[in-house]
Amino acid sequence: MPTAGTPTTFQKLALTEHEMAEALGLSVHTLRKDRQRQRRIPFFKLGSAVRYNVDRVREALAKFEEGGAA
Repeated sequence: MPTAGTPTTFQKLALTEHEMAEALGLSVHTLRKDRQRQRRIPFFKLGSAVRYNVDRVREALAKFEEGGAA
């Protein structure tokens, strides 16, 4: 039985391309194109498996943010 303050569910350290596409509201095809061409969204490979670190993706996306208070 978990104690107070102990997380009851495991948080993933990395997401698959399908999970990341859904989280970003993009298609898997768009993520694949980015990996092959522009490499704006950070990823890593373990063998042939592609994974995305959520924290690193957030940091990368923050650099592209536009608008807001001047």
